[in-house]
Amino acid sequence: MAKKEFNYIELGIEEFIKNQPKLVEDLAHRAENESSSLGLGVEEYHEQLVLTAYMDKLSKEGIQNILEYHVARYEKDPIRAREVITDYHKSQADALGISWEEYKILNRF
Repeated sequence: MAKKEFNYIELGIEEFIKNQPKLVEDLAHRAENESSSLGLGVEEYHEQLVLTAYMDKLSKEGIQNILEYHVARYEKDPIRAREVITDYHKSQADALGISWEEYKILNRF
């Protein structure tokens, strides 16, 4: 995923952290207690726990396409939002080694 798309997801994570301070604090304590036994740094493990909690929240809300959800939520310009999503899918087609036209057919665009 390109950095520009990831920024939209980072905004969602930042909002989640802001709105869930008790959960984030609890996860920090958990990271302190469990990280060494997993061979991870406390900060690294805490970030993983927060990300997992955030993804679980989205899953419970029925969000299936994480990128499209975040771009739609945080990109103010609808034309730019469509461009970001299209660019992402084109990069996926390239990564898979298939044409953009074939990718659109396979993904029912």
